[in-house]
Amino acid sequence: MNPNRFYRPPQSSRQRGLTLIEVLVTVLILGLGLVGLALLQTTTLRMIQSSNQRTIATELAYDALDVVRAGGRQFVSLYNVASGGTASPAGCAMPADLQPASVVAHWQCRVATELPGGAGAIALTTAGTGTAVITVTIQWVDSPWEAAPADQITTFVATTSL
Repeated sequence: MNPNRFYRPPQSSRQRGLTLIEVLVTVLILGLGLVGLALLQTTTLRMIQSSNQRTIATELAYDALDVVRAGGRQFVSLYNVASGGTASPAGCAMPADLQPASVVAHWQCRVATELPGGAGAIALTTAGTGTAVITVTIQWVDSPWEAAPADQITTFVATTSL
């Protein structure tokens, strides 16, 4: 009888499958990645909304400057108005009379309805050279998640001279 015939050397044990700790670590890393992706998506949505509001504010400011320019130099002083204006229940329909006060009220109504917490002002300063400087200021609530009220407000200013 051959003694080597029945002798089997010990086989190296190979691990098969995954251990519970490996699965737990994988799930944890995957979960953190998904939370990070959700936060990235939320931040992206905030920035898109902020960008859209800035675009609307820019359009409204240049619309006001165009209205003042179209009125001519003799009527520029009639457009000098402080911040304010509210949306009327009927909406912001363009006034039929097209008087400066009505046009400005219509513009302020648009600012109040198109921007959250929006308010607009048109300021006129005349230089000694006879040049009129028109400044349009629009403010709105852009970051409601900020703790301090002053940090929630965004201001857009457009200036031109006639």
